[in-house]
Amino acid sequence: MNNLNKPVIQFFILLLAGFVLYAPAMDGQWVFDDERLVTGHEWLWRDWEGPSEELESWRDILVSGPRVGDEVRTGFRPVRFISYRLDVLILRSMGISDPEDPKATIPFHIHNLLLHVGCAFLLCMMIRKWWPGEGAIVSLGVSLVFLTHPVQSEAVAWISGRRDVLFAFFYLSALLLAVYSRNHGGWARGICIALLAALAMSAKEMAATLPLCLFLFSCVHRNPVDQDEREKLSFSLSNGWHSYRIWLPSLLVVLALTWDLLSQHHPGAGTEYWGGSLWATIWTLGRVLSRYVLLVFFPFNLTVDYSYAAIVPSSGPFDPWTSILGWIFVLYLLHRAWRKGPEFFSVLSWPLFFLLLSPVLQIIPHPERFAERFLYLPLMAPLFLLASLLVTVERKYPGWRSLILPLVLIVFSVMTQSRLQDWQGPYELWTSATEKQPNCARAWFGLADAARDKGWNRVAIDGLTRSIDLLEPVQRDALQQGTYLQSLQIRAGLNAAASHLEGAKLDLLQLVEEDDTDGSPVAEQSLPWFELMKVHIRLSEDEAARDTANRLVDLESTLPEQKLEALLLLSAIADKESFSGYIEKARTVAVNLGGNAPSRVSYQEGMSLLQWEQFESALNCFQIALRTIEDGGRASTARYRQAECLLKLGRPQDARKVLVELLEIDPEHLPSHLSLGELLLSSQDREQARFHFEKVLEKFPGNAQAIQGLRQMLVRDRIEQGGAEALPDPTRISTLTLLAEKLLDEGKEEKAREAFVEAEKQAEGPAELERRLDLLLRLARLDARRGEWKLSGENYSKLMDKVKLEARSEFILEATEVLRRQQGPETAFLFLERQETEGVKHPSMFVQLGALADQAGMPDEARQWYQRHLDESGDDDEDRKRRLRDRINELEGLENAGDQGDS
Repeated sequence: MNNLNKPVIQFFILLLAGFVLYAPAMDGQWVFDDERLVTGHEWLWRDWEGPSEELESWRDILVSGPRVGDEVRTGFRPVRFISYRLDVLILRSMGISDPEDPKATIPFHIHNLLLHVGCAFLLCMMIRKWWPGEGAIVSLGVSLVFLTHPVQSEAVAWISGRRDVLFAFFYLSALLLAVYSRNHGGWARGICIALLAALAMSAKEMAATLPLCLFLFSCVHRNPVDQDEREKLSFSLSNGWHSYRIWLPSLLVVLALTWDLLSQHHPGAGTEYWGGSLWATIWTLGRVLSRYVLLVFFPFNLTVDYSYAAIVPSSGPFDPWTSILGWIFVLYLLHRAWRKGPEFFSVLSWPLFFLLLSPVLQIIPHPERFAERFLYLPLMAPLFLLASLLVTVERKYPGWRSLILPLVLIVFSVMTQSRLQDWQGPYELWTSATEKQPNCARAWFGLADAARDKGWNRVAIDGLTRSIDLLEPVQRDALQQGTYLQSLQIRAGLNAAASHLEGAKLDLLQLVEEDDTDGSPVAEQSLPWFELMKVHIRLSEDEAARDTANRLVDLESTLPEQKLEALLLLSAIADKESFSGYIEKARTVAVNLGGNAPSRVSYQEGMSLLQWEQFESALNCFQIALRTIEDGGRASTARYRQAECLLKLGRPQDARKVLVELLEIDPEHLPSHLSLGELLLSSQDREQARFHFEKVLEKFPGNAQAIQGLRQMLVRDRIEQGGAEALPDPTRISTLTLLAEKLLDEGKEEKAREAFVEAEKQAEGPAELERRLDLLLRLARLDARRGEWKLSGENYSKLMDKVKLEARSEFILEATEVLRRQQGPETAFLFLERQETEGVKHPSMFVQLGALADQAGMPDEARQWYQRHLDESGDDDEDRKRRLRDRINELEGLENAGDQGDS
């Protein structure tokens, strides 16, 4: 037992206990603010260029103030960012420079844990000083309680929680130095303590209470009370005043740093009082302090966030009635501490606890209302009570403290281990937060953000909806408003990505009606209008898109890239009279932007001219676009449109040459393969045409245009080869077919249909069965293209009756789509499922069945068919497979959410 009294042994016990207890958090992911403060902070991850450059960079930040673009304000709490920089340099020495590396968080977590162990050791040394004759049981036991208490897990397991552990380390170091210099505390020690105070303040401004705490510690002294040399602790203001060399330098440093903080950074600037007034804040504090006290003794239902309607502010002593009850409880604790006197170390118990919490009690408004990590240092005060209690219990009931301490440590260790499972990653953390605080809007926002990172967009939308529903009816402060606006904006983006365009439009319209966190209208920002413009375009709401684009052009905040997009849209939907004005404005913006911007303007001008059948001018614009385009631009598309203009101008050979050149540059440009195949087919170069059609079918087996081209080749081969059987006027059938093709090329679809119908009537008898089926398929596809779903369905129905099972694969998905248009996804699903049962095969059959079930609101069937496609189809399209896996996860998430809701 004597060895346990050695400080070195106690330190290593604390170190070992800390690593064993916090092992589950050592490889925990980046969560919450970590992405903003650490992983997204490029300045932290910059290359090492030597000590002088490093010192110069930090000098610039500390002396010159915040840098332009420094959104996280590195100069605010700089000691924390210096500690992060050290972790980054350690990672770089290990060959890791990417924060996304799975091992990147480990040095950060180890650093947090070492600081936590250091704080526990400093507390151990302080208790040894206050109770020098009680052995290792009190000092080591109480410091182990500090180490294992579940409420500490947020500050230690969360990398961004380092601010609390770091400032507490310097704070406790200053207190310990003051305690050990009580009898000979000169100015030198006072200045050293002041330096520690400066470091604590530079880690977190909650250290502002240090001078008063130093003064209170200076007031406490020991007096022998019996022959056994036991001592009692007494309190004397006179002692405190005479120890001014200890606390006065720290007071001056803290006042100077507080002034600098409030004048340059002021983290609470613009934040209102909790509840809207100082009166409401004071009554709220009774409930808040009571909750902090309860967390010390009963650390259950821990959560990363208690803000945002989780603690509704009071409006008076009886609204809610627990407001007055909370203050009665607080006053009782203070009275109890005072009445107990030196037995319970009264000066350093509950009065100290409330003093240490005072910077975060909203007397000076601050965005963060309530957090477990705020208890990290204040927990020290109740532990002094615990130490005093253990001393008293041992004197009255020898041996009992040896039973009490292990029991407390086991319970706290089990609770902390359980809590650390939540800190494995963002999704686990925010799931636990929503379970513990279902009225906490930011918890639902965090859950949505974590689900979005996993690709579970449906779960993310549900979380954002819950966050919006919680915040919409309340009077929101700046941070609440920020969460509300982000929820609207992100949900709009997710809805747009999922093609829920009406929902996206409603979110964006609501967004531009709101005020930003600084009180300025969101309508003065360009991004919401830019996103709204894109939604209007996708909804084919040309008039609304035009109004939104004009709004963007007029806004001062609109970025040049956004203004160019708006002007290109306006030019695309403008009439001939106003077109030139928009295109010239777009050209001016594009010239200033450089890069591919000028080519985009020329391309858009060419597209408009092509639409107005000014083919020569359009051709010239596409040629200009090709001259000004840069890598990554629309070179292939511009060449393709160039070929289209040449065809319209009656120059097929030139068009063919352009398409050949395009495919030499971009062999995977499928529209060019289709167009070149059609050109070659019309010039009777069928083998070359076959190559291009088959190239398309390699990538998209169901491409209707390529299949139609190949079928035309077969029909023409039969026409040329003739047959032994008597044909009912095959010349007329061929003539009508070729006429229909020509009419289609000219855009005369109604006339082409008439020719196909007449040709189909002529194709009678068994000898013409194949040709008749081909004509029926052409008619079905033409009717579908024209939106004549009933006529198209009738022709597909005839085909289904006449072709064999193995031949249905050529058009089965087309027939299903027509049926979906007519009778809805459920009927189409049942039809396609029946065809699959009968033996019809198609590479995309399973995924199409899954999509139809998905649209019909049958998540179980959709998931099964999607999974079957992944398991059996042999699909090589990795992008499609990834999307299907994401959708399967979303459907499982919805099913689990539904099961939880039912339970």
